[in-house]
Amino acid sequence: MSAYAILGNFCRLALIALVALLIAVPAVAKTNNNKAPGLESGVHKIFSPANLTISFLPNQEDTSILADKLGYFNQYGIKALLKENGVPIFRNGNQIGVIDVVTFLTHPRIGADLHVVAKDSRHNLPIVVRKDGGINHISRVVGKKIAVPSKTSLPFLMVAKALKSAGLQVTDVKWEILPSLKMPSSLKEGHVDVICGYTPWIVQPIQEGWGQKLANASEIFGNAFNGMVTHVVVTTKALKKPVETLASDTAWNNVLIRYLASLEKAAMDASSRSKRSNITNILSAHTGANASLQKVVLDKYIKWQTRRLCTAKHLKLWVNEMANLGIVTNNVSIDKLILIKPARYSTMLRRYGVQKW
Repeated sequence: MSAYAILGNFCRLALIALVALLIAVPAVAKTNNNKAPGLESGVHKIFSPANLTISFLPNQEDTSILADKLGYFNQYGIKALLKENGVPIFRNGNQIGVIDVVTFLTHPRIGADLHVVAKDSRHNLPIVVRKDGGINHISRVVGKKIAVPSKTSLPFLMVAKALKSAGLQVTDVKWEILPSLKMPSSLKEGHVDVICGYTPWIVQPIQEGWGQKLANASEIFGNAFNGMVTHVVVTTKALKKPVETLASDTAWNNVLIRYLASLEKAAMDASSRSKRSNITNILSAHTGANASLQKVVLDKYIKWQTRRLCTAKHLKLWVNEMANLGIVTNNVSIDKLILIKPARYSTMLRRYGVQKW
């Protein structure tokens, strides 16, 4: 056999061996650095149907209500059962919802089976008096009756800090516990002298022209206020698998991640000027406030958070504020209160979509 024939046979055998090797080795999916991690070409991901009992705030703005009415729960495969929040919070089997930071930090179950998983929104609540009431400074409220929603709420903390800044004590005034919805009429009729509650109702006296603010949350709290005042809180009942141990390639199907992604989309819509009319109508129908009042609140008093990661540093600001007033102790274990991963994963899901995860 000639040298050329031998060489030809060798090349053919080498080619056959190479083909066999390529067949035996599994194909590796191509990666794209511009896509979210875990992308597999051609894989069609479908959300597993999930039921979730969601707490909502009656007669005030609530991101869960927005996400439901805008169709985002349905988009992420969540069958939402919305229940009105009560006192104590998260009764009646509620698994998740949005509450203010003071209500969270004073709850007896925090860190045990109640955790914060994301920031939600910033509400620049005012302390309000009548224009003709003779009170033009917080130092003038000694002996006066002040209405707040509860003594474990952000409005109470606001007034307590304002009193302390003026050299007064919480015992120098009379306290009235009232739903925010009833505060404007109670103030107007003279049953109370000062009100501090939640939007939209706390803004009504100012918007109607007969009320005025003494101070608002941003003036009273400074840096702590900039870190948001409402948070998404979850119970362990909603965590079928510990979120901090979720694998990145399957986290998209976790119901908590999907819930947070729904809220992010709702927050983005609420922050968009082009969608303001629809958001106003949805919230007006929920709160019971007229559209003009609701629009003022959305324009001037609320800022929704789309980057929702809650850090220990941020929550510590609020612990310090409350500790200074004797509402909580300074040794609260912040790390046990926060679950970090859900906000990160939900932003990825909202940004890339499940098919590009």
